[in-house]
Amino acid sequence: MKPNNKGSEWCIWDLHIHTPASHHWNGGKRFAQMNAEEEQASCKSIIEQMNKTEAVAFSFMDYFTFDGYLKVKSFLDSQNEISLKKVLFPGMELRVEAPTDYKLNIHVIFNPNITKQELSDFKSDLKLLAKNGRSLSDEAIIEAARTLGEDKAKNYIGDKDYMSNDEVAFELGCKTIKVTRESLINAVAKLGKDKCLLILPYDTSDGILKLNWSDHPHDDSYFLMKADIVEARNKDNIDLFLGRKNEKNQQYFDNFLKAIGGEPKLVVSGSDAHRIEDYCIFPGNKKTWLKAEPTFRGLRQAMVEPESRCFVGEMPSKLKVVNSKSTKFVSKVSVKKESDSKLDEDWFDNVVNFNPELVAIIGNKGSGKSALGDIVGLLGNSRQYDSFSFLNDKKFREKQGVKANNFTSSLYWVSHDSVQKNLGEKIDITQVETIKYIPQSYLEKLCNEISPKESLFDKELKAVIFSHISDDQRLGFDSLDKLLEFKTEENNAELASLRIKTSKLNEEILSCRKKLTEDYKKTINNQLASKQSELQAMKDSKPVEVKKPVTDKNEDPKLKELSERVEKLQADEKNLVLEIASRKTDLDAKSKKIARLEKLKTQVMILSREIESKVTSINEICEDLGMDSKTIISFKSDVSSIDNMTQETSASIRVIQEELSIDNPKSLSKKLADMKEELSAISDSVDEPSRQYKKYLEDLATWETSMSNIQGDETKPGTIGYLNSLLAEINNIPTHLSELEMKRKDVTKEIIGKLQELANIYRDYYAPVQKFVETNPFGGDTFKMSFDVSIVNIGFKEKFFTLINRNKAGTFYGLEDSEEKITKMLDAHDFNSKQSVIDFLNLVITSLENDCRADKKLPNKLENQAKGEPLELLNFIFGLQYLEPKYSLQLNGKNLEQLSPGERGTLLLIFYLMVDKDDRPLVIDQPEENLDNHTIFKVLVPCIKAAKKLRQIFLITHNPNLAVVCDAEQVIVANIDKANKNKVTYVSGGIEDPIINKSIIDILEGTRPAFNNRDYKYYGM
Repeated sequence: MKPNNKGSEWCIWDLHIHTPASHHWNGGKRFAQMNAEEEQASCKSIIEQMNKTEAVAFSFMDYFTFDGYLKVKSFLDSQNEISLKKVLFPGMELRVEAPTDYKLNIHVIFNPNITKQELSDFKSDLKLLAKNGRSLSDEAIIEAARTLGEDKAKNYIGDKDYMSNDEVAFELGCKTIKVTRESLINAVAKLGKDKCLLILPYDTSDGILKLNWSDHPHDDSYFLMKADIVEARNKDNIDLFLGRKNEKNQQYFDNFLKAIGGEPKLVVSGSDAHRIEDYCIFPGNKKTWLKAEPTFRGLRQAMVEPESRCFVGEMPSKLKVVNSKSTKFVSKVSVKKESDSKLDEDWFDNVVNFNPELVAIIGNKGSGKSALGDIVGLLGNSRQYDSFSFLNDKKFREKQGVKANNFTSSLYWVSHDSVQKNLGEKIDITQVETIKYIPQSYLEKLCNEISPKESLFDKELKAVIFSHISDDQRLGFDSLDKLLEFKTEENNAELASLRIKTSKLNEEILSCRKKLTEDYKKTINNQLASKQSELQAMKDSKPVEVKKPVTDKNEDPKLKELSERVEKLQADEKNLVLEIASRKTDLDAKSKKIARLEKLKTQVMILSREIESKVTSINEICEDLGMDSKTIISFKSDVSSIDNMTQETSASIRVIQEELSIDNPKSLSKKLADMKEELSAISDSVDEPSRQYKKYLEDLATWETSMSNIQGDETKPGTIGYLNSLLAEINNIPTHLSELEMKRKDVTKEIIGKLQELANIYRDYYAPVQKFVETNPFGGDTFKMSFDVSIVNIGFKEKFFTLINRNKAGTFYGLEDSEEKITKMLDAHDFNSKQSVIDFLNLVITSLENDCRADKKLPNKLENQAKGEPLELLNFIFGLQYLEPKYSLQLNGKNLEQLSPGERGTLLLIFYLMVDKDDRPLVIDQPEENLDNHTIFKVLVPCIKAAKKLRQIFLITHNPNLAVVCDAEQVIVANIDKANKNKVTYVSGGIEDPIINKSIIDILEGTRPAFNNRDYKYYGM
């Protein structure tokens, strides 16, 4: 075995060629007619022709003889001038007794290590179906021929003299004799399948297809069951023998499989060349491709899983994939110590060639198998470098990479491109990740991760889902999240706007709810009582009336004049106070107007900026499309009318302010101040009665103002009129509250509608992978997977419990009970249905407004249940931020979050292997962790077998189900010799290779005795 053997590779085999030893030879003289020199030249030509063809293995199938094989073998052993670079199997073509009107062909192929004596014994064990019944030999053939009458002989050789000419007699015998089928079966059984195999022609020359099975129902089954390999060229027949059920053969498939022994059979198609120059030229280009090492053990290995190990035609599909994607298949990796290294440890000096299909890397613990995975991951720029188990700071890179820096690794692609890195190098994340590497610790992290809103597990699945979106649908984005963000931008903006509406409605609703409480009514009544008490006190403190002094007409004219002046000033003062109050009211109204105008302008400006931003985006899209955006959308904001009104109102304010300013000599306030000053001055000049009357009027005016401030009206907060209006409003609140709640319900429905629109967008992009999962069931009843996009709850319970107090009496009192209640509520509702969402919201609110424990419904207060502001609680409940469109993945009826680490691991591996359209090499380190062998065999094995047809897969494993049952094309055995400076070696080959086969048994099965011991204890069921 070569140390860098790639194992079982697709190669062309021609297991049906003839030599000049055959009686029917079209390439000139037969060996029997040649002299020694001609025979030597013929053997040399045969070898040269085999060497220059594309086939790797041949089998001589001469009629009734091994002479051709023995002569070529003898020639090779006798000289050093030319050697055979191909594998040559001994073989013989026979005609066997059968109830046919033609001579049924059967081929026997032998292990090249068979001895000459064993071949001779085999031939002797074959009995002729002739009068003499002798063992097969040239003499027996000649003798049997001469038992034929001239009439029969003439039918095969014409008028040739077969009675005296041995060569003619031999020709006649080869054309007419048969061997008994009993002797053939016994001879084959005597050697055993380690030495020889039966090949039964089916639809090729004189194959069993022509046997009338309706007349002889047992005979065709007899031969088909005894055959180890079938020779066929018709595709429909090949499908049947390989066990491929399809629409064409499904009606008779089961009966056919039963007729051939219940198991598929290996199919080959030889060239049946009867000339040297026709070797490896297959009729109809029906080449035989076998995926096996070119050995007899390789041939037998192909028989174990023929459907995946053989192909008859121009080229197997896997080779076409490799040829068309040569930059996606690793050809080899080398690891060498630096020439100037001073490290006194060997570690690596390896070149490992890789098979393009499934490579299983096995070895005992600490043998270097994960090291090879890390090296491949490093060279492939794996993003999981933090999870490397060998190339990390605690192992081979410890102490600043003192060991790792001494080694250089190189990776070569089938395309001959290559990359080189020092083992101490860090991953360059700016470079393309060319290999998908799943280290063991990373896979465990994914599977054991407690699922937050966006987990690594989700990200990995999203990447796989994104692989199913066609390039034209990706719109230039490189991830699913970015694509969906682009497609849902407007929808999310509308959702944000609707949630703002909901918040404002919640504010109003809470305000109304507060006004319906007894505390609120009691508070208003208490304030009203206080004001009425204040009013009564004010009434009681009304100034004692002072009668206006009666002016004597005969009194002092000057005093009379002053009295009249006082009266006028007092009347003017009263009017002026009223006028100033009116101006102040007007000023307040205009100030409010200015504030609203400023708010309006700000909102218009904000809206303008938002629209301009959107218009800019639209312009860019239109430019890309070669369109004029002005023909689609136009926007204009004009705040001049707001500015004009603001200016007019501001001017009015300034006028009023001037009229009220004490500093303005002509203002109302100045006039009032002057009047008061004049009245004060006059008061000093009038008599006592007049002064008392004047004071009374002043006190009365002050009292009336106070009375007015207490009584007020519905527009003046804190007054009796305002408080009475609040009490009157309470009667209308239930109706208003109902209207607000109905509006909130409508807005909530709009939010649900937007979420459903989002879900539809998601469905459009998830549809390809959804369809793939539906049409590609994995694992049958063992592993039922369903996939859909739906609106799901993301963390309602967790957030809800941060907003309510579970220590207060109510429906959600107590940690365990509340958890159970809210879980039941969530599980009972389908968030894809508008009505179901509304029902859920109603149930939550009802549960907050009532104590629903013990099947009772006692009134409670939502406000009392809230931990903080009730508004935050309501905004959370009705804003529906906890609902999101998301892929809903179920395994055997369980949601993703309910799966065990093992189930999550299986699910993720299936996505990597079957769903992912990524065609980069996939390296997985010990995927069997947390998985049971039943799941591995029933689910993972079929997926790996399917995936390796499309991409290169490396499995680092200690599980025989993955290395052997998956039928790994190449097994690499890792070993470290710690006593010899930690020298790491990698030996590789196919499962059929004896050394590899023993290593598999020793490492994965625990040695042959351990395997046999277990096998002995497993009773048949």
